[in-house]
Amino acid sequence: MKPAFAPLLPWMLALGAPWGGGVLPTRADTEQPESVFNADANADANARNISRAFAEPPRPSGRPQVFPALDLPNDAWPGPETPRLLALGATPDPSTHPSSSTLRAEEQRLQARMAAEGTNVVDLFSLADVCHDAGVDGDKQAVLRSEAYLRKLLELEPNHSRGLALLGSVYTMKGRDAFWPTTQIRLVKEGNAYMDQAVTLAPDDIPTRTIRALNNAHMPDFLGRTQVVREDLAWLWGKIEKGAAPISTSAKQQLALHWGRILKRQRKVEEAIQVLKAGRGFAPDSTVAAEITAELEKLR
Repeated sequence: MKPAFAPLLPWMLALGAPWGGGVLPTRADTEQPESVFNADANADANARNISRAFAEPPRPSGRPQVFPALDLPNDAWPGPETPRLLALGATPDPSTHPSSSTLRAEEQRLQARMAAEGTNVVDLFSLADVCHDAGVDGDKQAVLRSEAYLRKLLELEPNHSRGLALLGSVYTMKGRDAFWPTTQIRLVKEGNAYMDQAVTLAPDDIPTRTIRALNNAHMPDFLGRTQVVREDLAWLWGKIEKGAAPISTSAKQQLALHWGRILKRQRKVEEAIQVLKAGRGFAPDSTVAAEITAELEKLR
């Protein structure tokens, strides 16, 4: 799996970086994104969507102040390639997940819609989501655009839990892209703090907790997120078992994969097998199902 902050880990391990709870940064404390109106989109890879797996909330009424569309150059994105694994637990399936050209078209479509209908949190979140997808696979400018969209969203709705959670993931990517190890560590820690704040605001919101769970599930134990991941996955799997999880099949399978692995580490082999088999059953021919099968083989 390829978490957004994977390039950070060698530096952290070399430094013996301690980890604990994060303190939310102020705007002045953080590295500021380039304005989305001036951003030079220079994407160098594809990505797939994670939070688009979640149901879109109802569109707000009224016509807020228009947020001008981002003017993207025609050559700003590469041609379609086979998508690769993304940060928040998304295993790519080229037959079902968008290529970079599709993401480009979607961003432009959303910009045009928002320019016509007015600024709103639904379109801002979707725009941030699309840019997040491109950023996960290495497009640094897309990371900054995603942050800028989320900053505008949070101006309009400061307690938007999914926006805060996605901002936390964006910060892990900013940490990935930072040069200095201390900056890398600080940004990932701040990203975790944003995700924690999001779950505090909406502890019963399944998409919010899924974003945190599938991001933090990849973090090594020394980062201090083991208990957070365990609690999120246990809670989310309970919702899935009850059929009350408005998330994609892929997300459900990812949650099953991670929860099964935790149960295996806890030596709860029978429970792990049940969870993994249930996860595989959601889509037996998917890429994630193949990973689940590999885990099941280890339990024989």
